[in-house]
Formats: sequence, C-alpha cells, structure tokens
Amino acid sequence: MLHDKAQVFSHEGKDNEALDLYYKALECDEKRPTTHYNIGLIYKYRGVWDQSFDHNLRAHELNPTDEAALWNLGIAATALRRWKEARDAWIKYGVKMEAGVMPPEMDFGMSPVRVYGPEGEAEVVWGRRIDPARTKIISVPYPDSGFRYGDLVLNDGAPNGSRVVDGQEYSVFDVLELITASEYSTFSVTVKAECMEDVEELDEFAEQEGVVLEDWTQNVRHICRACSEGKVHEDHDEHEVESEEWVHERSIGVAALEEDKVHKVLDRWMVGGEREVIGVECRLPAERH
Repeated sequence: MLHDKAQVFSHEGKDNEALDLYYKALECDEKRPTTHYNIGLIYKYRGVWDQSFDHNLRAHELNPTDEAALWNLGIAATALRRWKEARDAWIKYGVKMEAGVMPPEMDFGMSPVRVYGPEGEAEVVWGRRIDPARTKIISVPYPDSGFRYGDLVLNDGAPNGSRVVDGQEYSVFDVLELITASEYSTFSVTVKAECMEDVEELDEFAEQEGVVLEDWTQNVRHICRACSEGKVHEDHDEHEVESEEWVHERSIGVAALEEDKVHKVLDRWMVGGEREVIGVECRLPAERH
C-alpha cells in the first residue's frame, strides 16, 4: 500500500519521498486519518504550520479519538497564533482552561526543554510552561545555542528524555522554534571564587539588580545524546563521575538588560574576600527593535 511504503520512507528519514506517497495515498483514500496525521507530523517538524494545522485538523475530524492528532493540532494552532483553535484543541484533549481568543497564560510548573543550536547541538535548559505548547526559559543558556533567558519558545508534546531533581523526575520536551525573543542579552563572565558562598553572594547581588546569574561550572554537565534522551549508557558511571573538588575559576552565565548592571554587580562583589573578575564578554546581544 502507498501509505505503508510512505511510512517506511519516513522511518528512513526520506520525508520528501514519504510526502509524495502520502499524497498519492490520499488520492486513493482521502478519509484515512493516519495518512493526514503522518503528513501533519512531517510538517510539524519542518515548521510548516499551516499544512500541519490543516492535516491534523482533518485527522481529528476523521478520528476524534486520536489524541496525538489533537495535540499536534494544538501545537500548530499555537505556532500560528490561532488562539481560539489552540484553546479548543487543549479543551477537547482534557486540559482545564476556558474557551476564548486570547493566548493562554497558565502555570504548568517547571519543565526542562531541549534547545537546538544552528549546528544541531543540543542543550537542556529549564523553563516554566505557560500552556501545553509554550515555555518561558528561566535558565541562562549557552550563547552558542542562540537562545536567551526569557525567550518564549514553542515546545513539542512528546517527552524526549527526563531529568531528576531532588528525587522528582521531569520530562524533557524538545523546542520546535522561538516564539518571542527575550530582551535580555547573554554575558559570559569568568571569575575566581574561593568557595560556594562567594558564588551565592554574587547571585544575591545580581538578583538585587535585576540580573540573572547561572554558574555554568556548577550546573552544566556534558553527557551523550543517548543519556540526554533518557536511554541507559553503561559507561557513564566510569567516565562522568562528578568531582567534589572546588573549581576556583568559574564560568558564569549572566542575563541582563543593560551591560552596566553586570559591571555594577561584579564591582560590588569584588569588594569582599579574595575574589577576581577575569573577563566579561557580551556573547549574545538582545535583538531589540
């Protein structure tokens, strides 16, 4: 069957060939919901949202019990800012919210999301989900990712790995695209600190000035793709044992609206103890219009 052959192409990563066969399959049977769903899925990962919306909507019309099509319909509607349709999809799925035409502003709690840089490199950062498909980043991502603290991003609905913090497991969701860019710039700061208390005091000063700080030396761990996506990798116990020895030279990520604020925080911090600022660099300026 054309549909089955198309699925094989899709699994092999040959999406163009798959789409050709899916459309031919629709010419033979336009009312097959899985064909519409699979076309909508390909367009979702391509960011072709109008096509993804149309095919997921048709898949839902033909099979109202298909929750995957309904969820992807909500994602596509969110990407298109079609808030009425997005709310309707979430409500049908079972999310408790009111119908309306405004973007939802909810609190789904903390969630790790995986952002992808221009070369496909991945980083998992923390955010706060404000609806099923949108997350506001509250970490300070590495500048190479192209993402910033405060970015509002579109997230997928299928978990892709997990992270455990204080005994609680959180699902990781892949970021599909940037929705609204943050006004914060990302600075890379290198300091020498004698102990964790020094870093904690720097964080306190930053908070008082409306600056967001993240100790990349402490918080960022490099792991392989398999473990990042929640799969077992037996070699990591041997190769990724975290050292308990304090690292005096710290790499700090800082998000700030104004560079003067960053220097003000650092100047204040250097007054106490054996502390040193080695370097400050604006690595990802905000794109303000």
